[in-house]
This record gives sequence, C-alpha cells and structure tokens, in this order.
Amino acid sequence: GHASTTGRFDDEQLFYLQSRGVSEDEARRLVVHGFFADIIRKIGIPEVERRLLADVEAELAKNVGTPAVISQ
Repeated sequence: GHASTTGRFDDEQLFYLQSRGVSEDEARRLVVHGFFADIIRKIGIPEVERRLLADVEAELAKNVGTPAVISQ
C-alpha cells in the first residue's frame, strides 16, 4: 500500500532510496518528510507552510538526526 493511505512506509520507496546509498533511517525520514510536505504545500499561505515545514523538520531531526533540505 501507499504510505499516505495506509500509514505504513512504502517498501518500494525505501528500497529505491537505500539502493542509491541512503541509510534506512534517512530513507524513512525522507519518506515521512515528503508525505507531510505534500499536504502542507496545499495550504496556500507561504508563511504558514514555511512554519509547518520547519516544525515537521524539527521533529524529524529529533527522532532521526540530520535535517532534510527544505525546498521553498
């Protein structure tokens, strides 16, 4: 199933990232970040989007480590 519909990680996405040299923890963080970023970017208010993305990134950094690069 797809990560956004089942709440589980998409094994294919994780496998793809890991096959490109990304660690399992980093791959999981990237998948979660992407899920939230897709939703947040639909808000349509740039300042709110930036703040929410920063909050998501802060939480992920606490739980996984290295923060992702946030494109704006």
